[in-house]
Amino acid sequence: MITNASGTVEWTDKDDLITGVSNTSAGNTLTTTVNGTTGTAVDIINTNVLSLNTDNELVSTVNGVASVALNLKDAVQQEQKTTTLIDGTNTTVQKTVTANNTEWQVNVATAKGADGTNPAILGVVKEAAANPTVLVSQTGELAVNNEVMNGIKVVAVDYNAAANDAIILGNANTSNVTITLPVASPTNKGKKYTIKKEDANEDGYVNVIGTIVGVPSGELYTAVPYTGWDLVSDGTAWRIVNKF
Repeated sequence: MITNASGTVEWTDKDDLITGVSNTSAGNTLTTTVNGTTGTAVDIINTNVLSLNTDNELVSTVNGVASVALNLKDAVQQEQKTTTLIDGTNTTVQKTVTANNTEWQVNVATAKGADGTNPAILGVVKEAAANPTVLVSQTGELAVNNEVMNGIKVVAVDYNAAANDAIILGNANTSNVTITLPVASPTNKGKKYTIKKEDANEDGYVNVIGTIVGVPSGELYTAVPYTGWDLVSDGTAWRIVNKF
């Protein structure tokens, strides 16, 4: 006696009863044997989708059924390799943390020369903002700026010597030329000017005005063709270091 699919109790032959059921699997294939008869093999797992939920936890959905979410954060962090940045020679490291991102910035100091109180500081070297005597090329090579160090200025009228002048040639062919030196100060200490009369007119004068050691009047002059002076600032006055 059995209960059929519609719920009715009825008698059936004993040979029609299920007396044995077994399942076997190989890989992803399942076969079922009923009363010694094996059915068609079917897949055990038809779909398996891995995804992250809104909390970035791993979820495996097999045949449409989702697993319990798995947080991999601790496992990943425990096994991952770490990198540590520390301050180096003439460099400092700083970090900015935003959420899960860490931004690192390596700072290199600007080089500073020693003075009477502070020692020199190594670092990045750059050209002077105005009239650099040392140039830095696009490939990082250093070179002497001869144009600045030996800048030549030819004048035929009165002229105030500029910081980037090195050689001033006065042409007094038509009229006298007066060249005025800048005020000697600690900022131009060591600055050198070569000033020369650059003409053959013996009636034309080239004059040099400034605070000059050994020249109480503060004025040098020459009418002799192609003669002149080398003057150097000592930080408070100009000194004649050569007359030619």
